[in-house]
Amino acid sequence: PADEAPHIPGPERLWNESWYFDWVDQSNGLGLYLRVGLYPNLGQSWIHLGCTGEGGPLLLLADQQGPFAPNQGPQATAKDWSVHAYPEAELERWSVRFNGTVQRFTDPEAAYRRDNPTTTNLAFECVWSTRGEPYQYGSSTRYEISCTVAGWLAIDGVRTEISGTGQRDHSWGVRDWWSFDWFWSAATMQDGICFQATEIRLADFQAPFGYIQDANHQLTPCTQLTMTEILGEDGRPTQADLSINNGSVHLRVEPLVLTPVRFLAEDRAEATMHRALCRYWTPSGEIGHGWSEWNLGSEPKPGPGENTGGSSS
Repeated sequence: PADEAPHIPGPERLWNESWYFDWVDQSNGLGLYLRVGLYPNLGQSWIHLGCTGEGGPLLLLADQQGPFAPNQGPQATAKDWSVHAYPEAELERWSVRFNGTVQRFTDPEAAYRRDNPTTTNLAFECVWSTRGEPYQYGSSTRYEISCTVAGWLAIDGVRTEISGTGQRDHSWGVRDWWSFDWFWSAATMQDGICFQATEIRLADFQAPFGYIQDANHQLTPCTQLTMTEILGEDGRPTQADLSINNGSVHLRVEPLVLTPVRFLAEDRAEATMHRALCRYWTPSGEIGHGWSEWNLGSEPKPGPGENTGGSSS
């Protein structure tokens, strides 16, 4: 439970502590994600938010110059937005409030073209309640938790009651978005089975993380993962095939709305991660919904045991 609180920063420039929250509400046809990343050695908070439904519109916020206050956790107030997230009960419930001005793209494709968006006000207050057992990554300071999510969302004052399923995670350590590729996904199926899958892609080495959680909330760690995506001419994923634990879970992943998540740094080229609201299909036709992300096109680092000329986390 103590790991829910902020941690002592390391000395590295890109040492980061982040909290991720997402949900899908099928009854309203909506999905949302929020990432609050704190970079104490940069004196910044990085906020990324996306809210959409199949066919759009797409609401986006990306701010890498947000204020940072030591030991405050995922709480910050900037000129155009504010976020306040805290545990009501460690490892059981988190409350998240957001209010701010975000970009609005009537056509989600316009977010990639960087067409001039309009702006709108987005506010929400939701509670992420743990469903099952938290999953600790085996070799990283990070954990993931499947959740039910309830609360409300308001777009330009029009309020919608939210009831859905989601995911939250918390991690701390060096996060170099430019150094390697990865795939991440979390979803809930119609029969109540949920999963989280991460594939870290280093040079000549792939590391799987994640779990399958059955309808009785029993968790089985991921020991094998195969993800094969089909990319369009623009390099964006159009479809994917996902297998966990030698086919215990085998799914076709269908991105419904892609959102570009761009990372900027003074000494790096811009990196773009593709985060997508997705539909998931089993071979028997069962459907699930959740979020997936692909970080593609980096320069992969050597795998374990190879000469790296340094260290990374």
